[in-house]
Amino acid sequence: MTRTYIRAGLIAGLIGGALESIYNIAALVGAVHLSLAQAATTFFQFVAAQAVGKPTAFSSPSYAWVGLPVQFVIAIVWALVYAYIAQTRPNATRYAFASGLAFGLIVWAFMQVVQLSAGLPPPTPASIDFLLLDHVVFYAIPVAYTVNSLTRPRTA
Repeated sequence: MTRTYIRAGLIAGLIGGALESIYNIAALVGAVHLSLAQAATTFFQFVAAQAVGKPTAFSSPSYAWVGLPVQFVIAIVWALVYAYIAQTRPNATRYAFASGLAFGLIVWAFMQVVQLSAGLPPPTPASIDFLLLDHVVFYAIPVAYTVNSLTRPRTA
């Protein structure tokens, strides 16, 4: 993978990870009526659970500090995967919205497997819309547009 695509993947991962974090924290504030601090702690503990398991992650609020870098490492790795796809499949950059949509569905499906293997509960039918919106709209589509805009040849 070229430097341009690696750089684009890193930037896209940071943007996508931040947007996804903001969306999830805002949803916890709005739907569950948690304070901003409680919502951020809960979200990042949930993310930490993917790395250390649910019982450990929720044993102490300090595990939110584990979840913060895990969130961005996961987001960057997936964005680098998209950047690789964009470099090797030119149609991905031609159709950013459709590529982001398809990529988001793949990311969502794979992350469900990761979460289940970490001991987290399966999504409920009521949460699937939220999760798809999270992975597709707030993560994958911004990643696709960011990678595409940063790798598009510049015209003079």
